[in-house]
Amino acid sequence: MRHTPTPWLATPKSPKTWRIGIYSTDGSLIAELPSTALTAPRKQADASLIVRAVNAHADLVAALEMLIAADADGTLDDSMFEVARLALAKAKGESA
Repeated sequence: MRHTPTPWLATPKSPKTWRIGIYSTDGSLIAELPSTALTAPRKQADASLIVRAVNAHADLVAALEMLIAADADGTLDDSMFEVARLALAKAKGESA
């Protein structure tokens, strides 16, 4: 079975319940992180990290596979590092 399609989003479910939800783009709840007023900022950071990792996974795998294959067959060139740089920026939550 495949996972829920990306991109995923992290959003506070309700300020009253202190729960942070991770949702698919169709609004389906994937996971929920319970928190308190004291732990909400850390739980939001945790949810953001999970979402960034999930959303960047396919790009990171593709970039690494491309670099490894090109290195093995001698076709590695500088343009391939741009693909890797963009995938890494996505994983880090940075704009490219």
